[in-house]
Amino acid sequence: MKSFLLVAFIVGAVTAGTLPASEQQFVNQVHAHCQSNPKTFVDENLLKNLSANKDNAQVGVHMLCMSKGAGLQGQNGEINKGAVQSKVALVIRDSSKVNEIVNKCAVKTGSWESTAVSMWLCLNKNQVPYTPILN
Repeated sequence: MKSFLLVAFIVGAVTAGTLPASEQQFVNQVHAHCQSNPKTFVDENLLKNLSANKDNAQVGVHMLCMSKGAGLQGQNGEINKGAVQSKVALVIRDSSKVNEIVNKCAVKTGSWESTAVSMWLCLNKNQVPYTPILN
């Protein structure tokens, strides 16, 4: 019984925090779309260390594009908590944990660009790797 619980815990820990392949492909497509527009293009090296570049204006513009494209923020910049919740639920199975993460991460933090950056950082910090695969 102890062995079963240990295996179940390990399997749960490994599967938590992994996007389904179809969602990963979607995030990659959103990123490619944002990169294809000169107004929302950003050097990917800045995204690879997002926390160190969170105040970079172009990073903010790109992350807002990503957030809108993924449906996390509306075209007006408002946070779509329902969409954030559905994305978090793709990798977190515990509904109370999902709600906790949404309440922590889906929060306006100044400009809409700043909000987008903060939300993506918060999601990643909380084991929700909703990020594109960067070159």
